[in-house]
Amino acid sequence: MLYIVPYRNRRQHLPYFTSAIKGRIVIVEQFDDKPFNRAKLLNIGTLELESSHYCFHDIDMIPQKVDYSPSDVAHLAGKCSQFGYRMPYATYFGGVTIFSDKVFKAVNGYSNEFWGWGSEDDEMYNNVVNNGYQVEFRDCRFRSLAHKPADRSFHNKNILLNLAGRSKEDGLDKCKYELIERTETELYTWLKVKL
Repeated sequence: MLYIVPYRNRRQHLPYFTSAIKGRIVIVEQFDDKPFNRAKLLNIGTLELESSHYCFHDIDMIPQKVDYSPSDVAHLAGKCSQFGYRMPYATYFGGVTIFSDKVFKAVNGYSNEFWGWGSEDDEMYNNVVNNGYQVEFRDCRFRSLAHKPADRSFHNKNILLNLAGRSKEDGLDKCKYELIERTETELYTWLKVKL
């Protein structure tokens, strides 16, 4: 399992995360001034390091009771402290997910068009289901670390509506970026990228 973590300006969360996760961690840091693009960073992680299975994991989600075993598609963050340990809505697919390499490539990864926070996970859920895959929702628990509210100035819900069936026009195979730096430590691989 390869744990891929989209990252920018969360240095205070790093020691909590790296002490809690046991396995190969890849931190993909957006190293530019553009709005944050979580989805594209996750795509980049799979393009830079290959694995049979990927766990896409937000750095502020600290496992309390979690099953990280491989799956074709699984959502793990259904019970998080920030949501009172309840699903915020029935098809919530954010925070922590697992994909096999085969399924992730079959659905052509995430859309690269989600700038700012939100909706990329909803789009991916729709894409997975529309491609005939079933999401396994696991009974796991996470403690959510505190952070500044995210920039929600971008209207990603509108993008979501316009991307129905987008997997042939946008996704993993259209992901363009510049790798600025790659650092290997005992705890993680750190990729700095410009989008």
